[in-house]
Amino acid sequence: MGYGLFGFCTNLTGATLGSGITALDSTFRDCHRLASLAIPNTVTTIGGSVFQNCYNLTNVVIPSSVTSIGSSAFSFCTSLPNIAIPNAVTTIESAAF
Repeated sequence: MGYGLFGFCTNLTGATLGSGITALDSTFRDCHRLASLAIPNTVTTIGGSVFQNCYNLTNVVIPSSVTSIGSSAFSFCTSLPNIAIPNAVTTIESAAF
């Protein structure tokens, strides 16, 4: 998905992503009201700042297809109580959480 595609959509509360997407990069940055998101099994890369500053994010499911999580991907997601990282993830960049 394009860099920052939904960035700064401050009223966005949820989204459904279709199959065929392989990477996310700053896609939902600063979507302050985003609460949950299911990432499709086709995604292999969660790039930098994808969910940065998504303060109301409480649920994200990272599929087993993901191999890398970029810097600041989940930084400042202060409502996210926990997150399961699949065994396939081999790279987690700085300040990802």
